[in-house]
Amino acid sequence: KTHVWDVANRPWLLPFIAGQATGSVQKFLESLISFASEQDPDKRPSFEELVKRVDAFAKARSRRRLSNS
Repeated sequence: KTHVWDVANRPWLLPFIAGQATGSVQKFLESLISFASEQDPDKRPSFEELVKRVDAFAKARSRRRLSNS
């Protein structure tokens, strides 16, 4: 879970990507950073949990795009 914290707090990882994003993607990434930055390591997600959240967000976004077509 330490590595999850690193991904969320190294300026050249998630913070950089979030800074380049806009709208709902940026808000999602900022919430992910907050979740992964939890001070108590037991409350942080595992790397697998983090990836699952990203995957679920991407799938939901893709479905919304398809339904709007």
